[in-house]
Amino acid sequence: MFGLTLLLLLLDFVYYLRNYNIKKWIFVSVVLFIIFIIILNPYHTCWFFSSITSIILIIDFEKVEINDNYQKSILTNKKIIFEKDHYLFHDLFIQPLVIAKWPKNLVYGFFSELVNAETPVNISIGCEHVPSSKLLTMLEVESETIETELMNVKRKNRARYMDLKLKYESSKSLQNYIVSGKGSLYRVTLIFYPIAKDYKTMRKNADFIKNKLQKSLFKPAFSKYLQKQAFLTFFSSGTRNYKDDKYIQSQALATMFPFLTDLIAMKDGIFWGMNDVNNSPVFINRWYFPSSHMLVTGTTGFGKSYFVKIQILRELLHHPDTKIYIIDPMNEFVDLANAMKGTVIDVGKTVINPFDLFDSTIPNKISRLKLLFNSIFEFDKNDLAILDVYLNRLYQESKNPKFKDFIALLNESKLRILFSSFLDGSLKNLNNDTTVNLNNNFTVFNIKDVNEDLLMFYVLLTVEYLYNQISKDHSAKILVIDEVWKLLKNKSAAMLLEQLVRHVRRWKCSVILISQKADDFLEYEEGRTIAQNAIFHVLFKHNQITQNMKAFYKLSDKEEELILSNINPKHQGYSRAYLIAGSVKVPIRIYSTDFENNIITTNPDEIKNRTRV
Repeated sequence: MFGLTLLLLLLDFVYYLRNYNIKKWIFVSVVLFIIFIIILNPYHTCWFFSSITSIILIIDFEKVEINDNYQKSILTNKKIIFEKDHYLFHDLFIQPLVIAKWPKNLVYGFFSELVNAETPVNISIGCEHVPSSKLLTMLEVESETIETELMNVKRKNRARYMDLKLKYESSKSLQNYIVSGKGSLYRVTLIFYPIAKDYKTMRKNADFIKNKLQKSLFKPAFSKYLQKQAFLTFFSSGTRNYKDDKYIQSQALATMFPFLTDLIAMKDGIFWGMNDVNNSPVFINRWYFPSSHMLVTGTTGFGKSYFVKIQILRELLHHPDTKIYIIDPMNEFVDLANAMKGTVIDVGKTVINPFDLFDSTIPNKISRLKLLFNSIFEFDKNDLAILDVYLNRLYQESKNPKFKDFIALLNESKLRILFSSFLDGSLKNLNNDTTVNLNNNFTVFNIKDVNEDLLMFYVLLTVEYLYNQISKDHSAKILVIDEVWKLLKNKSAAMLLEQLVRHVRRWKCSVILISQKADDFLEYEEGRTIAQNAIFHVLFKHNQITQNMKAFYKLSDKEEELILSNINPKHQGYSRAYLIAGSVKVPIRIYSTDFENNIITTNPDEIKNRTRV
């Protein structure tokens, strides 16, 4: 019997050694032994003591390991081995790192450095809402207790008094926080799990994570004899297996979400380039976002148009049914259209009748026509009112009007003289039915050969025409407009462009606007609205960073330096840009394959030597 007793005691000791702090075993053993040696003889004391501690072992075993079938099924896995300060899971060494003490203040995104680091680590966050009624009761009791103690130590211990006073004020502040409805309190467990394929690397990774946390004023601690609890905490079993909890407020909890990371790899995304910070590939799916508009800005010769061409090629590779429309004032995209067997429309030679309704309502059509005509004639308010009257009358009298019908209505109005160029002048070819054919999914509107004085008008005419086409269905479409700065300088042109950007997203159209500098948008009210509606901003080299840019993009000194110091892509074999997508900001290197470059290059030497595709 005595030998059996010793064996049971030894088993108890081993269990507590592996699963609890050894102090607990010593404490339980000593207390029980003293109590029972007084009331029983030594022999019965040993037997009874062993039975009691064995019962405690069984109770604790039930609580920790087999509190539900889910945990039981996990722990019976033969590929899990629990050691003193780590455990092995499918041949991976894992060392739990528990947060024993939290800093006073948490900064939003404090996880980002850990998430972006190359050191492999899993993070477990257990979060449980504490009911307000329960919390307020606890705080009230705590406040009363502290208040009583304050009265007793005020004169005796100054240091203790100041410490209690801070706790009392903190407790009262938390009560006010809950009662005012500003937020809630949460019970949070935070554990890090550094991972490696061998013990030495695991310790190295664990020390790295520990040092990073200490820099953020956390106090991390390695978990010893508690590997099962730490392991079970990693799984969402609906139970709380670990005791190192922290009560934190809503704002503090919000700093953990979302994890900020420079790794951008969206499902079904296309390759945009390489992250210049951590050398990871950047994959973005523009159709994932409610608005997929993009601004591409930068100095000439640093890769703006090249980047957009790569985007189009890769978008068609992933989504072949995407419709591509390009308004090209500088003849940048004609070769791409020819290579992709698209259609090139020479605007000025091909007719677009501005009065065609298509599927637009008459009020919306008249609103856009007023902006179109005002962009070249710059009417005053009276003239705009007269124009509105005649346009309404035109659609009342004709279902398929042309310029000759409109001018006939004007009679002796002073507007007749202005619009006479559409009958006898340089715009007379527009006095016909529309001859544009959009049967091809890839269409470039080439405006290079148009008279410079009429360039903006023809760009806007094409924008207005495509506005009607885009709104016909909800299939994926991309509209590219180059040299946008020319439109933004004109109030009416900018307003028409703003309407387009705000409205076409509902028909799954992504608008890509290319311009010389970001300030082209930020200097004007309409341009700023356009910028606010764009989810993607791709900034190539700028010669200067204005206050408008700095304020709008919230640029740091380092970010400014990146945008100002970009090197010419001819010298480095790739272009570099600063990508801003919502809260994500990352410099990217933009590469093309030889196949892509053969199609899209505008380098005269490369064009001369390239092979036919």
